[in-house]
Amino acid sequence: MLNFNLLPQKEKEELENKNIKIEILILFKTFISILIVLLLLMVANYLYISIFYNTQKNVFNSLSESPALKLTQESDEKISSMNKKINRVYNIQKNLVFWSPILEELTKNIPENIYLTTITTRDVLLTDEKKGHQITILGFSPIREDVISLKKFLEENPSFLEIESPISNFLYPTNINFSFSFKISR
Repeated sequence: MLNFNLLPQKEKEELENKNIKIEILILFKTFISILIVLLLLMVANYLYISIFYNTQKNVFNSLSESPALKLTQESDEKISSMNKKINRVYNIQKNLVFWSPILEELTKNIPENIYLTTITTRDVLLTDEKKGHQITILGFSPIREDVISLKKFLEENPSFLEIESPISNFLYPTNINFSFSFKISR
């Protein structure tokens, strides 16, 4: 089929301009429609989020006033307080020295004629980080051999470190007031 266009050039241009205007108008209407749909979606999302937020806020407010939450908070505070107390007790026990075995070992190995007059202890630093105790014992021995025997026991025992013994412990053969100082680790 033949298609003849017998319109004058001016009318052809007007017709073409009219078609372009119609296409632009359709495109503009489509763009505006899409914008309106997007705007409606955004408004709907805003309304949904604000309703959800208000609902959650009301739920939170009602829960924060509930006795169950207050009871839970009180329980948490009590647990926290108890944990602090337990940690304090643990730290005290961690630094505790059981003196009974040390004193028992010392008294078992003291010669019969010797008696102790004083035992003192104090905390000392053995190395940069390791803590220990220094023990000083004062006593009386009727003979020097017993003092020598006690010193030998202290030196041979691996529990006692850095044994110090003044020379006055060995000057007299009888009636000796002696003193020994040594360290033990925790």
